[in-house]
Amino acid sequence: EIYYSAGTSTYYTLLKSLTLTTFMHSTLAFNTQYNYKVRAYKLVGTVKYYGAYSTLTSVKTAVAAPSAIVSSSHDSIGLTWNAVTGANGYELSIATSLTGPYTVTLQTGVSKTFSALTTGTTYYIKLRSYRLVSTTKVYGPYSSVITVTPKLEVPNLQLTGLTSTTATFSWVAVSGATDYEVRILSDAVGAEWVTESVSELTVTFSDLDPMAHYTVEIRAVKKIGELSTYSDYSIDTVFSYSETY
Repeated sequence: EIYYSAGTSTYYTLLKSLTLTTFMHSTLAFNTQYNYKVRAYKLVGTVKYYGAYSTLTSVKTAVAAPSAIVSSSHDSIGLTWNAVTGANGYELSIATSLTGPYTVTLQTGVSKTFSALTTGTTYYIKLRSYRLVSTTKVYGPYSSVITVTPKLEVPNLQLTGLTSTTATFSWVAVSGATDYEVRILSDAVGAEWVTESVSELTVTFSDLDPMAHYTVEIRAVKKIGELSTYSDYSIDTVFSYSETY
């Protein structure tokens, strides 16, 4: 048997008697607290013998928290989320610290793009729905905090020229990048990475050993004053002149 009361009332009404162990209480008033308790019984003939009541459970009806899908570029974060049943709008909060302060914006649609953000800075975003009761916004719970760091895209490195002693690589410009770092490593014993920093979209490595194997990687760079932020390195490109020709 499930009993309930509304608000602060201490008078409990029998809601449902059933043999199942789940029940959905529907068509409730919005923004109202409901209190529930349950007890089991055993039928002996036609007589019910009851156990003790469960611990009291209280819940307040509210609009649900949105669930967002996130995308990002080097200086923006985009969010789209599900339309919440019963909601009139949504509140989005963004900060560069988990504890804030947060900048708050209101939306009636189900998407939002935060622009002009700082590459490499971590942002914290949370959402909640609201429902208008007359002119008052009644908010539901916050979503889980979304953590996003806008980053440069990884360049797509392509080997575009190869001789016995040189290798030329090219790539498409990465939005927001000011420079690129391309590094090469020989398989010779004791070899170390050699890095070239370029602002063009191509680089040529010279004086290569035609019998050696080389590994090449690239990352995009964005310089802001004295500070630099980087994309991840690309997947290794491995080549050898002796095995190509």
